[in-house]
Amino acid sequence: MMCKAADVFNLADFCVKKIPFNIINTELAGQFMLQINSCLLMALMMGFPIFFSKFGCL
Repeated sequence: MMCKAADVFNLADFCVKKIPFNIINTELAGQFMLQINSCLLMALMMGFPIFFSKFGCL
């Protein structure tokens, strides 16, 4: 449907044939790094209110 609309309006970039997306992580330490990165991100998200409340910014 999007490709038909792209043809009608002459927009070549509007039609997406394939989206490159890998579900399987095949790197040697990929799963480990994913776990570490997600833990650090969650720690920052959950810890910033405590950090700012200690310094009186919130």
